[in-house]
Amino acid sequence: MSVMRQSHSPEMISKQTQKCLLQAARDSVNYYMLNHQLIQPKNLLLNTDPLIHNKQGVFVTIKLNNKLRGCIGSVTSTSTIIDQVITHSVNAAIKDPRFDPITQIDTGNVAYEISILTKPTEIQSSDQIDIPKHGVILAKNGKRAVFLPKVAAENNWDLQTTLTRLCKKAGLKSDDWKRHARVAVFEAIEFKE
Repeated sequence: MSVMRQSHSPEMISKQTQKCLLQAARDSVNYYMLNHQLIQPKNLLLNTDPLIHNKQGVFVTIKLNNKLRGCIGSVTSTSTIIDQVITHSVNAAIKDPRFDPITQIDTGNVAYEISILTKPTEIQSSDQIDIPKHGVILAKNGKRAVFLPKVAAENNWDLQTTLTRLCKKAGLKSDDWKRHARVAVFEAIEFKE
């Protein structure tokens, strides 16, 4: 297995840029609730950090009263980080099929989390997965599921539990990860309000 290198380490994303992206997520959802369309990046108060224009995978998680209320994202992308924050924030708020859409009343009570992902690296053995450092992508028979690194950590799952839950999320048999599944790992720079 080749050594994974992060495109950006957590130290390289300034607190100011993290705050900027989190505010952009909040502003994007609020704007959509009022106008029923996506806000344009030029209408957000953005800092000059060139990182926000990188093309990396991004997930936006929304929690209401510390409970998951939506999580949408892309593992890889041809869109910039800021464009994805706008789109994924709105989609996490209103299009996550696991939850009812949040309401305008909810918007003041939700908290946003953003995960910026490194490029996934396919691995040959599950022994190469480092829980909770790695997020995991599992694919088999045209089905696929993803867990961000924080999922296993927040649920206190070990490696086997993580892979079993990932199979279930993908609609596979719980032990399908043991036979001919394709697995890739990535790291995430995660920050929240």
